[in-house]
Amino acid sequence: LTTLTHQVMENYTKGETREVEMEPLFEVDQTGVDMKVNAGSKIRNLMGYAMNKVKNPSVKRVVWNGSGKAITKTVTCAEIMKRKIKGLHQITKLRNRRIEEFWEPNVEGLERLKVNRDIPAISILLSKDPLDASTPGYQAPGSFEEFWKSEPQVFGVIC
Repeated sequence: LTTLTHQVMENYTKGETREVEMEPLFEVDQTGVDMKVNAGSKIRNLMGYAMNKVKNPSVKRVVWNGSGKAITKTVTCAEIMKRKIKGLHQITKLRNRRIEEFWEPNVEGLERLKVNRDIPAISILLSKDPLDASTPGYQAPGSFEEFWKSEPQVFGVIC
């Protein structure tokens, strides 16, 4: 199958690539900081910038956004911030970013191809102010610590 795909695609040249615009999962105004995490971003730099912004009392929210290979780094940044600043409320949302690739034919009679690539993405809202606890993906401040304080359970059975 790989050889067949290679033979077919050698009849095409990669052309335009564009990201389909999507509405942000969380609105960020002047009371918030929008952090975009890339695979090559340095955690130290991201955290230094975000922590410096959060020191301002008017900043109430930080949104961490990452996709593809940057998802793990995005979660790490949010978790570090929660450990450094106690009492943060959290909402996590997942979705896909769509990338459209257009392939131009090299051979007469072939049509232009459009390939959609869906890349997983995560957005994590951390807020000093309370959030709606009924929102899917909500985590209360300290909920992680509470989980580990409870009796150990395996598949719903108390050990």
